[in-house]
Amino acid sequence: MTSRKQRTINSSLWAAYGDALGFISELADSNILFKRTGTKAVSKLIDWERKIGGLYGPIIQLPSGAYSDDTQLRLSTSRAINSKNRFDINAFSKIELPTWSCYALGAGVGSKLAANSLSKKSSAWYNNFYTTNKANYISSGGNGAAMRIQPHVWSSALPENSDTFIVDVIKNSLTTHGHPRAIAGAVFHALCLSYVITNEKIPDLRDARFFLEKIAKIPDLIKSNINLRTAWIPLFESKSNTTIEESYSKVSDELTDLLKKLEFLQENKDVTYSHISEILDLKNKEIRGSATLTSIAALGAALLIKKDLNLVLLDIVNDLGSDTDSIATMAGALRGYLEITAPPQRVQDQDYIEYDATRLYELSQGKECDSFNYPNLENWGTPASTLDYVNLEQDILKIVSIGEVSIISKEFRSRNTDSYNYSFQWVKSKFGQSFLVKIRDEFKEKMNFKKNQNEIVEQVNLELSEEKNNETESYNLDSLTSDAIKSNFDAKIIGEHILMLSSSSGINEVVAYSAIISKAIISRTRRKN
Repeated sequence: MTSRKQRTINSSLWAAYGDALGFISELADSNILFKRTGTKAVSKLIDWERKIGGLYGPIIQLPSGAYSDDTQLRLSTSRAINSKNRFDINAFSKIELPTWSCYALGAGVGSKLAANSLSKKSSAWYNNFYTTNKANYISSGGNGAAMRIQPHVWSSALPENSDTFIVDVIKNSLTTHGHPRAIAGAVFHALCLSYVITNEKIPDLRDARFFLEKIAKIPDLIKSNINLRTAWIPLFESKSNTTIEESYSKVSDELTDLLKKLEFLQENKDVTYSHISEILDLKNKEIRGSATLTSIAALGAALLIKKDLNLVLLDIVNDLGSDTDSIATMAGALRGYLEITAPPQRVQDQDYIEYDATRLYELSQGKECDSFNYPNLENWGTPASTLDYVNLEQDILKIVSIGEVSIISKEFRSRNTDSYNYSFQWVKSKFGQSFLVKIRDEFKEKMNFKKNQNEIVEQVNLELSEEKNNETESYNLDSLTSDAIKSNFDAKIIGEHILMLSSSSGINEVVAYSAIISKAIISRTRRKN
């Protein structure tokens, strides 16, 4: 009998494998796929090429098994779950996401804009209402959150009890996405995965209908967090011109309609992925990449297609014009938990992905695990540009917040990168994850690095740092703000709280505390008037 530990590892590996396969064909037509791979269809993991950085960007060589933002952000989420099995939303939002912007691959517009916005001191995870001419937070309903939330479920001590992970899934999602579609899709996928872990089978469509009851309660779960209740909800409702209850009711109806389409398909005993793609309209550019659509498509593929999982994923990633990598990674996470073997090919950084999954399993069992050694938020300063995330310190190349890295590839240049005196290169961290980053030429000259060398630097120690975070006594922001509000905003209590946060948690928490208290005072004054 396969243990939960091995199933968690297999779920993680199949999710990464689906992402790596789908990354090859992501948003490609047959001509683009042939340029990338020299083939007309994806049949296995291979070395391939892709242009990045716009019109004048370089063509990058991606190794067999290279994964995209889906797996990158899944690993970021995992790192932010600390040794106490607590999701450190501040580390995730203020360190992981901005740092991710310097190595992101295949990322959506919304996620990149959100990460850039979070690099500003004025932005916190609960008020990241960015607006640009390309996109805005309120309308961001893509699957950029849904595809990264599995670690919350894998690490849950009681996956059968959604209350143990759903609020973290919501907080994680709201950090970058504001449209209810994004959060509902993430919650739906989390409920599917928790069902698989609890029952060791894919939920059928009748079971999935019960998940909609939890979707309808998302507004109540959002209100259960004081940051979201006092700071996020008023902004959301004012900018969306609707109540939070009305907006989630509409998305619940949307999920119901999508499930009905799968139920209609289920009457056909020989369901193919083409049937699912057609009935859900997965190639429609107006809705492609929607979190609700992706989560339903992943469930449909995992449940209705009676094939070997590898063949199911190949069907998904060869459905050109759909969101191949995200659907494949989410279906891989669901069906992968039921597999007794790993994928047929290794993915990039497989040793680290297995280590990460093992750590999440051990957290679910209440075991002691290392926390990732994040910089102290009080002293953390976000670099000005993606180029500034990679530095040379005493002849040691480092990514800020990631730590020491080794160069493992040749340089990738274009006319654009030459003019700015940098190149793209693959590097590997001491804990085993690979990153494609921009490195200044002057750093390599100081390191006496030979341009275009192909020597691969061996991976070093896999384990995460055993050092603990630079923490002093910490205080719970929710409890402090609740106490202040209950005291009728007693000046002495508020002053003591600010002093405590200043000495323990730093300026970000002081700003967050002040914003919540200010909003609460304004709301109470309006009610009195």
